[in-house]
Amino acid sequence: MKFCNSLSELYSNLAKPILDVFIYNIQLAKNVGGEGLFALSLMVHISSVILRTLTPPFGKMVAEEQKLEVIIIILF
Repeated sequence: MKFCNSLSELYSNLAKPILDVFIYNIQLAKNVGGEGLFALSLMVHISSVILRTLTPPFGKMVAEEQKLEVIIIILF
């Protein structure tokens, strides 16, 4: 039973999204053409690079906040 549940989760969490992206890209290439698909992919990639450079490092900020909270708890 555990194997069956794991196998079904594997399909729903991994295989189905990959299949959805594959089918979506095929349909998009048919409707927009290869050049349009490339341009859209390039725009998504450039915007993700810009967001990654402009977004502050939230993980480091949360870790620093937790350290400071521990210090405050210890002091008071």
